[in-house]
Amino acid sequence: MPVRRRTHGEPHRAVLEIGLAVGLLAAGSAGAETVTLGARRDNTLIEHPQGALSNGAGPHLFAGRTSTAAGSIRRGLLAFDPGPAIPPGSTILSAVLTLHLSQTNAGAVQISLHRALSEWGEGASAAAGGGGAPAASGDATWVHTFYDTRFWEKAGGDFDSVAVTEVVVDSPGFYAWSSPAPSEGPAADVQKWLDEPSANHGWVILGDESSPTTVKRFDTRENPDPAFRPSLSVEFIPPCKGRFAGPGYWRRQCLSLYPVPGNSDFPLSPAEPDFEAEVLPCAERMLADLTTGGGACEAMTAKVPLSCENRAVGRLTTLVFNLCSGRLQKGCPVERQAHGCPRGTLEDLLRALSDFLRLGDCRQASRCAAFGD
Repeated sequence: MPVRRRTHGEPHRAVLEIGLAVGLLAAGSAGAETVTLGARRDNTLIEHPQGALSNGAGPHLFAGRTSTAAGSIRRGLLAFDPGPAIPPGSTILSAVLTLHLSQTNAGAVQISLHRALSEWGEGASAAAGGGGAPAASGDATWVHTFYDTRFWEKAGGDFDSVAVTEVVVDSPGFYAWSSPAPSEGPAADVQKWLDEPSANHGWVILGDESSPTTVKRFDTRENPDPAFRPSLSVEFIPPCKGRFAGPGYWRRQCLSLYPVPGNSDFPLSPAEPDFEAEVLPCAERMLADLTTGGGACEAMTAKVPLSCENRAVGRLTTLVFNLCSGRLQKGCPVERQAHGCPRGTLEDLLRALSDFLRLGDCRQASRCAAFGD
């Protein structure tokens, strides 16, 4: 968007816009990281009324239908654990699942990922083909989550009927299932698994089950060639780290620019400050204090991911700019109280936000900052 300058006819809009943009740029300076995860477990659900077959330790998983007259449906199971490699509190930007298709008797078919809703197991059963092997203790089967003592609510697996994402798969080779946006697709699932490990049941992989001979064979984590094993590449922003100067940091930001005799808490100017001469220099100071590159005007056009830290610092910066411009007063009330957020005045809110961010608790700060809207 174009850089906006305040004129006498629009006293506060430019201040609000630049406050949000500067906060977003400052928070984005943490930078993103990428990690590639190997599968934690995988298996194939093999259609059988008694759940007698599985393939927990086999080198392949299958999705679709075989050519057999009965019991032909195959559904893959796959799970990853983001916890050891991705710090708690991180914001997931993207996630790409890569599988290697090693054999097919069908043409192009759609393979979809569905969020599994129950925990399931990987036992010692092993078969090279899609017919499976006798189920072993702890295996997931068509009727069992863990053979032979725990069961799916519905035979064939418990999973969300709405696909997380889907890809058309044809001849052998590598295929990737990705996220259209950070809050969608595999990225949304990985974020939930990171935030709530108990909700991580992985994915069910569905193929074309409408007709026989549509099955696709993918390599598993037990495949002898490591290059062919499932992988999940995740891009994330680590949790924000405290980098502020201590309690009251934000309250002192514009003190030298807006000195008000006798007011040591908030340096409110008796008159509306000039955007070019006063507000813009304050923005530059914030950028410098937050150790980010670029200037305040460049921040207006910066596009950075809306991570937790971005949202928290963005909201907080907007509040501070409004405060510095004289738009909000020290006694501005904060109506509600939730999530441990303060109840009282804007001063209380700013102090709490400063403390949360200084300690690196950007998620709490983001929630609390919403009360200043």
